[in-house]
Amino acid sequence: SNKKGIKSFYYQAGIAERTEGFILFTLMIVFNNYITFITNIYSLIVIITALQRMLEAKKIFTKYN
Repeated sequence: SNKKGIKSFYYQAGIAERTEGFILFTLMIVFNNYITFITNIYSLIVIITALQRMLEAKKIFTKYN
């Protein structure tokens, strides 16, 4: 298809996706002695993903505004 335009739905990729969440939650259950450390790592990954998506949104909005 040669049609290219603004999509009404756009899925932004990031570090923390569903697979990573399942992996880290599994690690929290298996290695419950390290739950605080694993939770901190997961929190950092989620924050990085949020920043990635905000920067991408800013780029998209400034491009079409």
